Order: sequence, then structure tokens, then C-alpha cells
Amino acid sequence: MIEARESSQEKGLRRRPFTFARLPFYIIGALVVAAWSYIFIGGDSGFTDLFEGRTWENAGDFILQLSGLRSEDTPAFLEPAKWWATG
Repeated sequence: MIEARESSQEKGLRRRPFTFARLPFYIIGALVVAAWSYIFIGGDSGFTDLFEGRTWENAGDFILQLSGLRSEDTPAFLEPAKWWATG
């Protein structure tokens, strides 16, 4: 009985064997990593712009304009006619 417990514990510590059924998951994972690496390293992704103060100021201004706090007009999202025209 003790031997059966030890063998079941040993099974949990062993690495799972490489099977053909898992191959697509490995390929997809490698492609995702390669694609994001290409975007961040290879080109002008704008990722570094996220760390600039001006970017966050613009984001804050956008949210305030979207909410209508800095405008005397009614925000567009509160006007059903604008929703109908845009949709």
C-alpha cells in the first residue's frame, strides 16, 4: 500500500511526455511570443509612448471630453439621435 502511494507521488513529479496532441499549443504559444516580440522590438509600436506624461494628459482630457465635463454642450452619448445617426 505504501508503495502505491509513492508511485502516485512520483507520477506527479515526473514531466509529462511530449505528445503530438500538445504540439499545436506549443506552436501557438511560440507564435504569440514571436508576434509580440516583433511588434515591440521590430518596429515603432508606440509602446514607449505609454510612459510619457503627455500621453496620460491626453487620455485624461479624452475621458473628460467624453463625459462632457469640459463642455457646455450635451455629451453625444446622452443624445439618442446621435446614437441613431452613428449606428
